[in-house]
Amino acid sequence: MTKNQMREFENIAFQYMDFLYSHALQMTSSIEKTEHIIQETLARAFNKFTPEEIHDYQSWLVGIMEKVCIKEEYLVVEA
Repeated sequence: MTKNQMREFENIAFQYMDFLYSHALQMTSSIEKTEHIIQETLARAFNKFTPEEIHDYQSWLVGIMEKVCIKEEYLVVEA
């Protein structure tokens, strides 16, 4: 990854951080789990970051985050 791509990823991560945090908190109802989910989501996103192939960063990040929640069994199921 080039330095420009790293800077671009940082900008995107900061731009969507509040949205991702709110979304994860709604899915888990746990601050501790939310923080873990955000960390894991951004780590996975960083490893898969190819800006020329991503057209909607918010949807892309949410997709990764939802996979993390499913894998970690963090989803809250409401009756």
